[in-house]
Amino acid sequence: MGSYCKYCGRRCFVVRTLPADSTSQFAGQSICLATCSRGMEHDRKATGGYDHTNTVNPVTGLVHA
Repeated sequence: MGSYCKYCGRRCFVVRTLPADSTSQFAGQSICLATCSRGMEHDRKATGGYDHTNTVNPVTGLVHA
């Protein structure tokens, strides 16, 4: 996660797993999602409505933890 967010200029990313039944090309995969508001807006558009608040944390197995 070495890159900086193009929306907030920070490393605001967390790893989250998209649901397998997602319509996104990344369905069922763990990807980096932004935590800043503009980054979250972009993520929702790119993943069919998902951001870090409604996906699974692969470390804990919980949503939004």
